[in-house]
Amino acid sequence: ACPFWIEAAPGKHRSPEEYQNDLPLTEKIDVYSAGNILWQILVGSEEIPVAKRSKDAKKQVIAGDVHISEESFKRKLDDKEKTILNAKEMCHVYDPKKRRTAAEVEKYLRSSLEKFGIDYKTT
Repeated sequence: ACPFWIEAAPGKHRSPEEYQNDLPLTEKIDVYSAGNILWQILVGSEEIPVAKRSKDAKKQVIAGDVHISEESFKRKLDDKEKTILNAKEMCHVYDPKKRRTAAEVEKYLRSSLEKFGIDYKTT
């Protein structure tokens, strides 16, 4: 992948590296964004658990504070929902070098569909 640079990345749905001027951006920002989409599918809401104001959200994202860690929330999920949450957490790894690739997340989701007996090729 060819890294690219942007001067500013406002908004609360950005990856941590988009807020850091010294890091090149790669396809891993798209993986992070996929985690946002998985969260929206899971909770049925566009809200990512970050501050409303863009300036405050930026600080929270840079600090890596965007994860759901409440065990009470996790306990309410069924196995399929936990799979979505696990895939979301694979995408929301703070360090882009340690964040899974899109192919790895896809492989995890496909194997989970197979485990649940869902034919992803026809659905």
